[in-house]
Amino acid sequence: MIVIVVVVAVVVVVVVVVVVVVVAVVVAVVCCCRQGRAALVTSFGVFKYMALYSIVQFVSVLILYTVIPTLLSHLFICLFII
Repeated sequence: MIVIVVVVAVVVVVVVVVVVVVVAVVVAVVCCCRQGRAALVTSFGVFKYMALYSIVQFVSVLILYTVIPTLLSHLFICLFII
């Protein structure tokens, strides 16, 4: 009779430990998913920043190439007068 009680107690302890471990693993998976989502959002943010940065550089170069020839022509005239 005592052996059966001891076996039942051991089985209950093992089941409780397994449940606690499973809950801990599920919590760890949820935490990992949150961190993965945060990393993905950060990566997309950096990608959008770099894309916008290159677009701004491209537009500024286009503006400079349209403005500089007119500035150079006036500079040419000023140098010719001097």
